[in-house]
Amino acid sequence: MTARWPLVLASGSARRASMLREAGFSPVLEPADIDDATVNLTTSDPRELTLALALFKVRRVENARRARGAEPAVILGADTMCVLDGAMIGKPSDEAHAASMLRAFEGVPHEVVTAWCIAAPDGTRVLDADCTTVHLGRLTNVQRDLHLASGAWRGKAGGYNYPEALAAGWPLRCEGLWETVVGLPLARFSSRLAEAMDRGSFARTLAEGNVS
Repeated sequence: MTARWPLVLASGSARRASMLREAGFSPVLEPADIDDATVNLTTSDPRELTLALALFKVRRVENARRARGAEPAVILGADTMCVLDGAMIGKPSDEAHAASMLRAFEGVPHEVVTAWCIAAPDGTRVLDADCTTVHLGRLTNVQRDLHLASGAWRGKAGGYNYPEALAAGWPLRCEGLWETVVGLPLARFSSRLAEAMDRGSFARTLAEGNVS
């Protein structure tokens, strides 16, 4: 059997961890010490910003693991951002902020960008991103109030979770990968992640010029 490096998820996201487990991976969660809600969103391109944050999370975890002498591992970092009329929208800072986000989305299409970085112990990295358009219709006061009172908006880009919102009967649909809205489009990169975890395989793939 091929020896494998362990997989470290540079995030505390239960959603991302669950999706990785469902895809057959066994991630160890080591959240990067970055508060996404405090990031300045006024000056950068959405794709560039999410890519930079994904890479920054990986580097923070790499440095922390190196400082404590942890075993080599493949590190996965990801970041998700909503975009409405060109303005970037991250995670809400409080309930009022979440409410304003939802009201702004109602009846107006918005985009969700998720970027990821895969870093192997041999120093190679793969970065990529995906974008999906989301349509949210008008919410009832009951739907909005229940969501806000539940606290389900916490830690969610745009203040909502796509599968949970659908289950709650929200008038919601997306054009593209729903996994991108949730925060990890596994269909786009799961094979590359598996390659990175196989010792030596990732470096050979890079040498063949197949890294996107």
